[in-house]
Amino acid sequence: MSESRPNLLYIFADQMRGRDMNCAGQTDVQRDVSTPNLDRLAAGGLRFTNATSCIPVCTPARACLLTGRFPLTTGMFLNDLQLSSRECTIAHLARNEGYDTAYVGKWHLDRRAPLGLYSSRASAPGLRFVVRDHLRPS
Repeated sequence: MSESRPNLLYIFADQMRGRDMNCAGQTDVQRDVSTPNLDRLAAGGLRFTNATSCIPVCTPARACLLTGRFPLTTGMFLNDLQLSSRECTIAHLARNEGYDTAYVGKWHLDRRAPLGLYSSRASAPGLRFVVRDHLRPS
């Protein structure tokens, strides 16, 4: 990959409002929230400041963020559903442009994982579509 291309770090979290980080205006000292590392990342990068969630449910929202498609289009309209391996994700697009990709953290897009639990099985490489050695099926 060319040295002039930027690194991409795509962070999304559950149960986090748009203003929960200090760099986004969090000043409520009673909430005891401090986000110095995220604030540093935001200062040196690009921050999306005008956005909304497609749906207030974890699995469909994650699928939407990764695919850019609405929940009813992907079939991901409830929690604990399986994202189709035919879906093209942001990782596939980045990989096609020569980027190495990885996913770290809560996956929640595989119904085979124990319901309500985020076990190691929920993030096993064979159950994800964004790990660096996975290519989209033709």
